[in-house]
Amino acid sequence: MADSYHSLWSAFRIDSQMIFSVPSMVITIPSIEMYLATHQVEVSTIEAEIMPDEEKFLAQIKPNKQHMHKIIASIDVRLIPLYEGAINAIASDNVDHVRHATISLRELFTQILLELAPDKAFFEWDKYKSYRNNGRPTRKGRLLYICRNINYDSFTTFVDRDVSVALSFLDLLQKGTHAIEKPYDKRQMKALLIRFEHLIDFIIRISRDT
Repeated sequence: MADSYHSLWSAFRIDSQMIFSVPSMVITIPSIEMYLATHQVEVSTIEAEIMPDEEKFLAQIKPNKQHMHKIIASIDVRLIPLYEGAINAIASDNVDHVRHATISLRELFTQILLELAPDKAFFEWDKYKSYRNNGRPTRKGRLLYICRNINYDSFTTFVDRDVSVALSFLDLLQKGTHAIEKPYDKRQMKALLIRFEHLIDFIIRISRDT
């Protein structure tokens, strides 16, 4: 993800005029996603203290609940319980709350991806069958479809790496529920939730801008 982020900004340095020909989200959102990914790793791997300025910044960039309800409902109102289920699981003291939360988040992301890149439209776009596995669309293929009208390879690569990193971390959290070692704490799960709220908002906005 760091390499793709570096490549994204290197392209702007090479052709500074390009910055005027891409949607504003290509300029602003990758930096926030990179920050949130780094923050997520930090709180998940070391006992780092979150400073007041950092907490204030996180509160500023975190999509509020009303916005998340609105943007998820714009895809399918039936998906809202998955989002609420993840929030409730994170807040609960249930011994299995990590698994419940991560399963809800993964399913929410999967359903949104399927809605934004439906099979029929994807197959019409992927005429050369470049992004299929056993005849089915790959996640990367669906993301490329969502980004299809943003003619900017470095940005599309960043989106793919961003989602891959987020989902890989989610897999680690799910595996962690079966381990005997220390459980993930609420701070780590809240960092994951902020990361995914922004990621979902990011993907949906890309689809609308294209």
